[in-house]
Amino acid sequence: MFQIDAKTDGLNETTRMLMELPGIFQRARRSALSSVGWWAAQELRNHIEYGGSGWQKLHPLTLRLRKFRSAPATPLFFLGRFARYLIDKEATVAEIGLGKSKKGEPGQMGDPWLMGALRRHEEGAAIPVTKRTRMAWLSTKIKGGKWKKQGRSGAVTGGYFVLKPETTHITIPRRPVIGPVFRKIQGDAVKRFEAQFLAALERYRTGSAKA
Repeated sequence: MFQIDAKTDGLNETTRMLMELPGIFQRARRSALSSVGWWAAQELRNHIEYGGSGWQKLHPLTLRLRKFRSAPATPLFFLGRFARYLIDKEATVAEIGLGKSKKGEPGQMGDPWLMGALRRHEEGAAIPVTKRTRMAWLSTKIKGGKWKKQGRSGAVTGGYFVLKPETTHITIPRRPVIGPVFRKIQGDAVKRFEAQFLAALERYRTGSAKA
């Protein structure tokens, strides 16, 4: 997770003063922060779905074991859809990260499954090989040819993948998500917020429709 603070350094002093005023000024602040939060969440989603920055590719067999095989081959594609942003009650901070939401209801951050998946890829991990894992590999055929090779355990593999008996863990390499996105947007976030704030203020002041 990372945050975008509406009161951050870099804002024009006039904008900073206007933000503290009530009425349409508070509405404009919320509108601008929401706009910047949405933009940052889209940047996070794009980073995930298009394969990050220098991420190691998935093992070919991992791709074959995926539940949704028609999805692109980027390692964390399934996480992109969970990119969200939340605005605090005072409309001063936008929180960007992974979360869940339902139509017409406020979104939520901190889902244990999403946080666990994100942490494993952010930091890398070693996943223990269970009997279920071995069976998943063993049920996947090697393409091409009729294999009758004998495995190290003495069993005939018959053209299926077999994990070595001494393989006890599968390594997940580091694939940073939050840091690269935050560094990418950091320079533009203040400029975008200020532009959106002034545009929203003008709309509310004149009663004009949103462009």
